[in-house]
Amino acid sequence: MNFNFSDFITATGCALISAAVSFGVAKYEAARKLRELEAQWAHEQEQRKLEGFNSMLAAVARLFSSPVAEDRRRALSAIGEVRASADGKLYDLLSELFDAANSTDTKRLRSALDSVTKYQSEHAHDNDPK
Repeated sequence: MNFNFSDFITATGCALISAAVSFGVAKYEAARKLRELEAQWAHEQEQRKLEGFNSMLAAVARLFSSPVAEDRRRALSAIGEVRASADGKLYDLLSELFDAANSTDTKRLRSALDSVTKYQSEHAHDNDPK
């Protein structure tokens, strides 16, 4: 068997090209999968925020029919949890809602709750990807 240097160069070149193509495909697929996971994570985060917001609304709404200490504590806790991840105008509105829920003034509570729900409905899709 004769050693043919040109066959060796050809085989080595083909192996290097194959490795480069495989690396490129793997890198592309990994980046694509990462983008998919980031989109899924963002969606799940928004779902958790929405669920927390809805739980807070339910807890505050219970105060209108049952303004007992335990319901007030639940409402304040729920407002605090939502407020912890809020910022800007929503944070300010939630702070007002918290203060109103901590008082016995149902008109103030209704007004604060209306302000929060109105703001949330107007800005619900502000963080959606464009």
